[in-house]
Amino acid sequence: MGNKTKNSQSNTISATETANFQLIAIKVNKDKTIGQRKLTANKPYFFSEGYEITNNVLTIKEENKISSNIYNLFIKDEKEQQPSISINAIVGENGSGKSTIVEYVIRLINNLSAAILGEKFSNPAAEHLHYIEGMDGELWYLVDNKAVRLVVNDKKVDLFSYTKDTQEEKFCNETPLLSNEKTDSLIPMKPLSLDKLKEFIPSLFYTLVSNYSIYAYNSVDYLDENNSIELERKIRGKVTNAKYECNWLSGIFHKNDGYQSPIVLTPYRKEGNININTEKQLSNERLISLLLMDNKYYRTINGHLKVTDLKITKNKENKDENTLKEEELYNFTNEIFNRNKEIIIDSWYKTLNISQKDIQESSYTKEILTYIAYKTLKIAGKYKQYNNIIDVENLQQTDGVLDNTQIEKLISTMHNDTSHITKKIRQCFLYLLYNPFKLKSEGESIIKIDEAEKRVKKGLTNSDSLRNNPFFKNISIEDLLPPPIFSIEIILKDKLNSDNVPFNTLSSGERQQAFSISSALYHLANIESVHNDKNNVRVCYSNALIIFEEVELYFHPQLQKQLIKNLLDGIKQMHFKHIKSIQIIFVTHSPFILSDIPTENILALKKDCTETKELKTFSANIYDILNTSFFMEEGAIGDYAQWIIQFVLKRLEDKQSRAPEGLLELISLIDEPIYHKVLMQKYYEIYPNETFLSKKIEELEMQLDALKKQQNK
Repeated sequence: MGNKTKNSQSNTISATETANFQLIAIKVNKDKTIGQRKLTANKPYFFSEGYEITNNVLTIKEENKISSNIYNLFIKDEKEQQPSISINAIVGENGSGKSTIVEYVIRLINNLSAAILGEKFSNPAAEHLHYIEGMDGELWYLVDNKAVRLVVNDKKVDLFSYTKDTQEEKFCNETPLLSNEKTDSLIPMKPLSLDKLKEFIPSLFYTLVSNYSIYAYNSVDYLDENNSIELERKIRGKVTNAKYECNWLSGIFHKNDGYQSPIVLTPYRKEGNININTEKQLSNERLISLLLMDNKYYRTINGHLKVTDLKITKNKENKDENTLKEEELYNFTNEIFNRNKEIIIDSWYKTLNISQKDIQESSYTKEILTYIAYKTLKIAGKYKQYNNIIDVENLQQTDGVLDNTQIEKLISTMHNDTSHITKKIRQCFLYLLYNPFKLKSEGESIIKIDEAEKRVKKGLTNSDSLRNNPFFKNISIEDLLPPPIFSIEIILKDKLNSDNVPFNTLSSGERQQAFSISSALYHLANIESVHNDKNNVRVCYSNALIIFEEVELYFHPQLQKQLIKNLLDGIKQMHFKHIKSIQIIFVTHSPFILSDIPTENILALKKDCTETKELKTFSANIYDILNTSFFMEEGAIGDYAQWIIQFVLKRLEDKQSRAPEGLLELISLIDEPIYHKVLMQKYYEIYPNETFLSKKIEELEMQLDALKKQQNK
């Protein structure tokens, strides 16, 4: 492998230029271990060609091309640093082991996360990590010109680094980075100190896994791997839903830990179920946050839709005592709700150290305060870390007026919660204090996207004085969006025809692609932002792994074809300064996506989880990719269409004295030109007619004339 070379005056990149981070291989070290499923023991599964692992030595083969670097041609910006991009894919038939490989990667990183951060709650809103016992495997990757091997063996986690031999293309000279062991199945794994973490965090990477398949990552499918209830009680205090709370998957869905544990799985699922309305809301908020980020330029969506405005409209329905009844949380009358509202608002004012005079005049103040009361009560009744503070059942039996002491305790607890749980309350108070959007009292407000960015930036500056307050210590763009009594709609302009397009009128496929890309960019932006944390109490990741599983769901072939370029365009717009390298892995069945990925970067699996090298992809014709025996052993047409062709052939082979009725009509339905032509010729050979013979003679005469003209030249 040659030296890294760059030409600052052009977009040329050496084929051997190394990325800062590259996932190399996984390996199961012993049969019949947890998570093995279809994987062959002691066999490395390489995400890219050109590597070999023998006796814990990683060798780079001479034919290694590091083809991933072709994506840097698009990303590269001569004016500023951009992250190195590599793209890989895992492909194969259903049941070939694609999901098993991804899941094994997730398991290994999950156990690493538990080994460095422990199995306790990191904050009141975060799920704790669950260590998976019974695994025996390893993960190899390159980072900053060294190889790293993560080894998980039952209760023990080890991390080793390997330096490159200057004489050979080998990574050897093993150095231990981490060794942590779970001493007992009933004792939670303990975290490392922050100082110890920071020693080797540059050797790690952050992993985001996205999978919208309805059957994926259902904790019910992993019940036999649950923690014991005894262990969970030591961590949680009590267990209310053992099926979910004791399962390791619950610990890696949307985490509220400030991007400390190096993995997150999206979208959030509770026992396999995705709340699609919640997911839609979160996706919309993430997209809007991206659009408003300071010094970010994410303004073009899906390659052809330019963001121009935000339309903000007051919701017709208010959240109040009637909503709480519908949600089966409380049964308050209007009078009782208003009395409780006074208690709640007064307690919030007292806890936040603000008064009525701090509130900016707004025609929406009353409705926002009502929403704060509603949301406070909803959190108390819905979330396990709060629902033991207020005795909801007792409220139903009394006059329903809340106890001041209970309310003060509840809000004091919420006051220390900076997670998504309290975000909407934070939005309300920040609007009341600063009103950055200055919305109209009636009708809708249309705000130019650049103007909206300026207002949010001003709001962030104005709110700096609040950051000593725990509730406001990590104010984000999302916190400064208009509160939930409003709805926000993104207005786009189509570059192709200059039409204005409301985001919610896009097709489900276009919205899904926009949300998939923006969600990944949103998480990357937050990982980037940790580097700017002045408190220096969090670890920072500089490399990221993004795994998209079955990303082509909902996508028309045209959207599949555009996906990678649109994703790269989104990354390019973000202008990351601290993220050095991003590896993207697609787990897909789509030949349209594969045509943008070099063959060397594809792990192609057969039905028995063995690898195949027959697939040729980059810039290949879509039909050629689809028609390989790897994808379609019996051709690239539907099985029923195939049966019809065979049916026609069989009838033609019978050579009946008269043409079977309807046979010619069947042949006329076949649109594939070669099949159609061959079958038509065969039909008229067996059942000739005057018209056919005349046309045949005409074709042959034309061919003869053309040959004579060539001969006479």
